[in-house]
Amino acid sequence: MKIGMHTVYGFIVGIIVRYPVGVILAAALGVAFSLLVTATQLEFHTSRLDLIATGERYKQLDQAYSREFEDLPERVIVVIRSDHPETAKAFATALAQRWEMDPTIDKVWYRIDVEALKRKALFYLSPDDLVALRQKLQEHQDLLQELVAAPTLQNLFALINREITAKLVGHVFTGFLEEEGKKELPDLSLLLALLQAMQQWLEGRHPYRSPWERWFTQDTDTFSHDGFLWSDDKHLLFVLADPKAQAGDFNRFKQAVQQIRADVRALRQAYPDVEVGITGRAVLESDEMAVAQRDMTIASLLSLLGVAGLFVAFYRGLVRPALTILT
Repeated sequence: MKIGMHTVYGFIVGIIVRYPVGVILAAALGVAFSLLVTATQLEFHTSRLDLIATGERYKQLDQAYSREFEDLPERVIVVIRSDHPETAKAFATALAQRWEMDPTIDKVWYRIDVEALKRKALFYLSPDDLVALRQKLQEHQDLLQELVAAPTLQNLFALINREITAKLVGHVFTGFLEEEGKKELPDLSLLLALLQAMQQWLEGRHPYRSPWERWFTQDTDTFSHDGFLWSDDKHLLFVLADPKAQAGDFNRFKQAVQQIRADVRALRQAYPDVEVGITGRAVLESDEMAVAQRDMTIASLLSLLGVAGLFVAFYRGLVRPALTILT
């Protein structure tokens, strides 16, 4: 057996010695072919779902659910803050319009179409709000009917003046019968809401908004009616985006995240007073992968230099360690 192995080795060495150029060319062709196959056929599956067999029932149910109900974009969250709400909304609109034409962004969500919900707005009120609304409609039924018959500004002020006068007279003559601390003053909410809306429109601060809704529902929150995604304290405005992942790349959101940050920097030049922050799963994943790849590259270079130093120290030369490291 040993003789047979020596014979094979001798045969191989003989071919290498007799045809060195051909052996090198064959090796070079083999390397080129392997690189070609690697570049065209090798794929990296970075999704955790690829670790689950495709025949598993819960994976099939998840895929069916995704086809039936479109997921909301939540991988990138842009947080916008400004002292002027209109400026924040302008920034969000400009950013969303830019991303709608960006090939690296799959979906953008920054505003709800409230027009489609207005006809069903009563469904979104609580039972207590509905009871209070019905009571107020019944209380001011005569005023509303007369205003519908003559919907002019002069008639509106005349009707409001009449109601206030009637309540003042009633309060003067019967107010002493009410307990202290429970006396009801005349309701001036409609008049105040009307005057405030007119003043804001004349000053150009806000577009005119009818005061009827605020009068009936006591809702002074204008943010919930513009469709934008505001925080609970109305200080932050959100824009959500779903970037496209690059297949076969470990840092699959790198290109999309870089483009998102470039778009935000470009728009901030036009809106210098706006503060913007970017977060989300795609951003965190991209940053973590970039840091990991950088650290791996540094560690690889340091380890290669360390091994080269050990070879040089033990071989006491440069040629053989260089050939070893090159291999």
